[in-house]
Formats: sequence, structure tokens, C-alpha cells
Amino acid sequence: MWPFVALAPVTGLVTTLTQGFYCWRISSLRRSHLLPFPIMMVSLLQLASIIYLAFTDDLAPALESSSLSFKLPPFLVTWLGSTVVCDSVITICMILCLRPS
Repeated sequence: MWPFVALAPVTGLVTTLTQGFYCWRISSLRRSHLLPFPIMMVSLLQLASIIYLAFTDDLAPALESSSLSFKLPPFLVTWLGSTVVCDSVITICMILCLRPS
């Protein structure tokens, strides 16, 4: 069983490698680096965020005692938001690249 601290960076690395493959695939299909470059930059941002979160113990949001609301660290929002943006843009690009003409 992997320790929790090691699991987060490995998850970020696998996600970044997968998104990098799709960036390469989009650049091969479109013959342009205009769209894959920003996608890969956002993917690297999510990798840096998850590595930072893993080593600062901010990965699990803290429950505030006065209310039942969570206080989310900014790097957690950055990691999750950039992952959603990357995956959504990759999905849209692949659909547009592979749809029949």
C-alpha cells in the first residue's frame, strides 16, 4: 500500500502524462501547436499544485468548528479547477478533430 503523501504526486504525474499524450495527439491531428501548448501549461500547473498540496498537508479540507462549511485551500481549488479545464478542453478538441466531415 502506498503512503498517502506519495499517492498524490503519482496521481498528478499520471494525469499530466495522459493529458500530455492527448496534447500530442491534438497537435498531430491539427498540425498546430497553438492549442496544445496552453493545455499542457495548465496541466503542468495542476501537477505543481498537487505536489505542493501533498507536501504541505493541505490536501484534505479542514472542517471549521463553528459551522459545517469547509475551508478550501487555494492550491486545492487550483488543482481541481485546472484538471477540469484541461480535461474539458481536451474532450472538446478531440471531438472536433475526430468528427466526420
